[in-house]
Amino acid sequence: MIALGPEDGDSFWQPLPSNGYVINKISPYNSTYDAFSTGLQVLEPGAHIRRHAHERSHELLFCYQGRGQADVRGQAVSTWCPRP
Repeated sequence: MIALGPEDGDSFWQPLPSNGYVINKISPYNSTYDAFSTGLQVLEPGAHIRRHAHERSHELLFCYQGRGQADVRGQAVSTWCPRP
């Protein structure tokens, strides 16, 4: 079992165009799971994550607040999340 607090995990600032940071919560470096990772990425309004792919894992996108759009296999998927 892994129990993590809000600030736990390695934090990395992302280069432009992301202009935000990512916190790696669970990864092969701090757990016994070789093919499972999870994290949190915070973006400023108007920023985006550069195009990338994951060869050996899946990616879970969760919008906590704001608007977002993802390009999944060439199809645009948009979401809007009101403030909690």
